[in-house]
Amino acid sequence: DKDPRRDLQTGEKLWIRAAGPMVDYLYDSNILTAITKNYVDTVSGSIGQDLNHQILELYAYVDTVSGSGTQSLQGTTDIGNVTTNPLLVQVSGSTFSTLTVFGNTIIGGVLDIQSHKVINVADPTAAQDAATKIYVDAPMEAMKEPTGFPNRTDSALTFTDGTRTLDISATDATFDYWIKGIKYTIANSSVVITDTEGQWFFYLNSSGNLVATQTFVEEDIYFNNAYTAVVYWDATNNTAIYLGDERHGITMDGQTHNYLHDTTGTKFESGLSLNTFDSDGSGNDATAAQFGYAAGVIWDQDIEHSISADTAPAQIPIYYKLGAGGDWRKTTVSDYP
Repeated sequence: DKDPRRDLQTGEKLWIRAAGPMVDYLYDSNILTAITKNYVDTVSGSIGQDLNHQILELYAYVDTVSGSGTQSLQGTTDIGNVTTNPLLVQVSGSTFSTLTVFGNTIIGGVLDIQSHKVINVADPTAAQDAATKIYVDAPMEAMKEPTGFPNRTDSALTFTDGTRTLDISATDATFDYWIKGIKYTIANSSVVITDTEGQWFFYLNSSGNLVATQTFVEEDIYFNNAYTAVVYWDATNNTAIYLGDERHGITMDGQTHNYLHDTTGTKFESGLSLNTFDSDGSGNDATAAQFGYAAGVIWDQDIEHSISADTAPAQIPIYYKLGAGGDWRKTTVSDYP
């Protein structure tokens, strides 16, 4: 007996009899009133309202609205920089690809990728970065790449002062050397250095050529070639004051060789004890400064050096550095040290 439209507008109670099949003549809703079926079913387009909350929740059961189609969220206003509370996105029962927040892709919590792979990952740079397969494999693969000389007795090293030439020649017909797991075979090779003071480093390359350089580059000396020898050239006296043998075996790779040079160096094994010296002398005569030494063995990584005994007075060469420029010099003793 009352007009329902007037009751909805004035706020008076509306009584609905159970015998009626439906409620009719409802107006489209505003934020405080009920909603018509037609209003719900025709929602489309963009949401223009500002989102004042930091948590945006999407519930799948909105699909149960009668007559609804596939729901989508589009055209939302930028939430802005969230400084006090995080932006939370919870996804259940569907596939979630990425979440990009202010240019950064962020995933919080445990990531379960369901037996799939993570691909297109950059190599790590910081200590806590995830490691790529190639980053892990590269050092291990390098350790399986022999570099050096399988048998030093198959070749011989000589340096000629008059021509400033280092030569490596086979003691038989040919000799082998390896670079990063590849074997090379040659009969001999030689190189002439310039008349320049200082250390010279020599290596065999993959073309079978002996190369000389005064610039020590680890990739060239240890990793990508077969390190062969080192010479110190005294340009003032036109002589090589030492020739160091670097024909190490192939049981270690270039990385290991480099590491052992930097950390272990040369190690003493046995012998070389001093003898026949005058411990009671006053030091005012020659015999008080003379001594001999026993035979002994030292190691340069995997190269064994056997040193013969020298009786008193031992003739031991003296190496020293010049104060002006720090150049090395060698004095060959003719009497006693």
